[in-house]
Amino acid sequence: MVKIFYIVIIVVGFTACSVSKPAAQQGPAQISASQGCGQEGALPLDWRIVQDITLKEPGDGRKLPLKYEVYTVDQDQAAAFFEDIQKNKGGRMTLPMPADVGCRTFTLMPSGTLNAALAAKYPKLVSLKGAEEKEKLNTVRLDYDGEKINAEISWNYKVFIIQPWRDNDTLYYLVSRAEDTGYEKVPFEKPGTGGYKK
Repeated sequence: MVKIFYIVIIVVGFTACSVSKPAAQQGPAQISASQGCGQEGALPLDWRIVQDITLKEPGDGRKLPLKYEVYTVDQDQAAAFFEDIQKNKGGRMTLPMPADVGCRTFTLMPSGTLNAALAAKYPKLVSLKGAEEKEKLNTVRLDYDGEKINAEISWNYKVFIIQPWRDNDTLYYLVSRAEDTGYEKVPFEKPGTGGYKK
């Protein structure tokens, strides 16, 4: 009787573990909303992680980071989100970071780097800065040109980059540590040159 009881427990435990195991992914690329970064609100902006994808370098000198994660953002959702940010002169945004860090939410405001003439000439260009809600020392600088998002995040004395990457007519975003990008650091103190560049 005791042996039968142990056998039943082992079988039930094995079945429970089998059910909780995620199903194997198929196909060249898998987009997962549940493993991305979403945010609540009237105008959310969801970052969806893309798995099992191989990106190509375009041959124009740009190189893929040594290590990176791939995300997508709905273009219409992004346009509505940044239009709302412009109208309200700020807002909240959840950004993806490497898996060992996770998603982080920042409070954003206009960066002040665009003068009135540039703002009038490029009405869709949005330049923002902000700080993490839970830790103000963690900051972000972010630009949106009406199509693409670029961001530089300083978190826990490390720098992370979110950069657009087009492949097969699809716009992706690469999330990586700055040291893995091969970019050169340029001080933000020099107007119009701050951030990372080749």
